[in-house]
Amino acid sequence: MIAHFRAPDGGFYDTSDDHETLITRPRDLQDNATPSGNAMAVTVLLKLAGFTNDMRYADVAHQALAQMQPMMAQHPLGFGQWL
Repeated sequence: MIAHFRAPDGGFYDTSDDHETLITRPRDLQDNATPSGNAMAVTVLLKLAGFTNDMRYADVAHQALAQMQPMMAQHPLGFGQWL
């Protein structure tokens, strides 16, 4: 997931880097009726860091969370899984 979906500025794309060429790679950040892929990726990375005690997973998750902090603070109802 980290190798193929990670965005350079933090977070993750919805398609992998070896996916067919698109005009733009989608990146859904806001939670809707179901959590966003980014929010679930961060959740899984934090759990994985806890299970393995490998802090590189937590570092990737924290980078994504730091990027999202302003939006979560301003619109908490749209970022339930993130919070």
